[in-house]
Amino acid sequence: MQTRGSANLLFIDFSSYQTIVDQNLLISKLSGKGAILRAYGSDHTTRDSTFLDRVAMFKSVGIPTGGYYFATPTTDPAIDTSEIDAQCDQFIAVLELAYGTGNYGDIIPMLDVESWGSTTPQHPMDYGITGTKLADWVVHFKDRFFTKTKRRLGFYSNRYFLTDATQGAMSSADLDKLKLMPLWLAEYDSYYPNNTIDTNAPANLGGWTTYVAWQSSGTDSASDWGLSQGSNQVDLNRTDSMDRLFPCPPPYNISATQTADNTITVTFDKPNITDYNGGDVYINGAWKVFIPKQTGSTQTVNVDVTAYADYSDLEIQVTAEDLTGDLGWSEKVYLNLKPTLAESELNNVPIAAQGTVLKKGTTAIAELSSIDGVSVSADTVETTTLDTVGGYRTFIGSLKDAGEVSISGHFVYSAHNSLMADFESGVSNSYTIEFPDKLTTTGTKWTFTAIVTAFSTGASLEDLIGFDATLKVSGKPTLSAPV
Repeated sequence: MQTRGSANLLFIDFSSYQTIVDQNLLISKLSGKGAILRAYGSDHTTRDSTFLDRVAMFKSVGIPTGGYYFATPTTDPAIDTSEIDAQCDQFIAVLELAYGTGNYGDIIPMLDVESWGSTTPQHPMDYGITGTKLADWVVHFKDRFFTKTKRRLGFYSNRYFLTDATQGAMSSADLDKLKLMPLWLAEYDSYYPNNTIDTNAPANLGGWTTYVAWQSSGTDSASDWGLSQGSNQVDLNRTDSMDRLFPCPPPYNISATQTADNTITVTFDKPNITDYNGGDVYINGAWKVFIPKQTGSTQTVNVDVTAYADYSDLEIQVTAEDLTGDLGWSEKVYLNLKPTLAESELNNVPIAAQGTVLKKGTTAIAELSSIDGVSVSADTVETTTLDTVGGYRTFIGSLKDAGEVSISGHFVYSAHNSLMADFESGVSNSYTIEFPDKLTTTGTKWTFTAIVTAFSTGASLEDLIGFDATLKVSGKPTLSAPV
């Protein structure tokens, strides 16, 4: 897991047990971070009395918050799920009350699973539920929460409660059921002093190898955060990035293009977060492919669309996924499949002129709006004789002429003065016109030598200063295939 030294962002979680006495100090300390607030404690008859007001207060100053729910499991989900469903639905309802219908907090909602109740000692067996049943109870809660909200649910607990033989007594197989839930680990320094060394980290727990937050102490510094509590206690949490605590942002700049026989290429920009793990492509609501994290911000994948008929309308959506499996959904883009084309035939699809480049040597001439030419022609010599059959004149080819290349655009002295200089000197230069062919690295291009034979500028009201130039092609031009 992350080391103490890397988890240097500190924030708190708190409840009605702490009173806010210096709101400005609290806001200042949490700026750029966030706070986790108790929605319900172990008494599920009433929500935490401060939850709604504190969510609203923090929202008004732009500080992210999330809610946690204190679970009280007593039943075997294999026999009865009504207890789980009621507690899950109660959590969902209070989150919507605080954040609005369909919204469940800025920070990942957390399920608090720990000792509770009045029996001594406090552990699951005293409430009629073994470690295995407890794991299944949490899984059912998690799955119901996701089904109803489409949000991942985080898991708060501590190593001792989960694994000690007198407590949860969870096996590795039990813990493995929970490993996909974002882990908020409670592991106090007072019980794990080795964790206080910057280069050390909490040991991996079950299938978890990372945490989204580490509750490292119940400090005696509530007053340092603008809070008051009888023993001056408030829970202090660590993380290496607040990204881990937020829902995964959506990808953006989504595009989809038919690029080959029964293939579309989907590109998008991934969100800039610490824990980005990859993306998923959905077509017409059905998952198609996972895209592992690629180098750079732009991600690309080819998707097979053989299953869709010609002229099908495809609705394409991409999700970004973080390391805990939380998803951010992109906007939808649409594509109509053309009749199946062999890859070689795709090169015959008309190409837009946008992107055509004229280079002098290796330097592109900027600010062009039109390039007219090359235009080859040939002279002829008549070969008609008195005995020519059919009554038509006959000819043979003679000298060829590549004509002129006329260009125009928006005048920029630094980009176009060299053309005027070439006109004055009469010197010839090498030029290239390169077209933006599809599916190629280098497009079709004309390569030729030319002399500047005309250059002019013009200005008119409510228009940009323009220029025109004429290049007389000297010798044979070459038309090269795309590669």
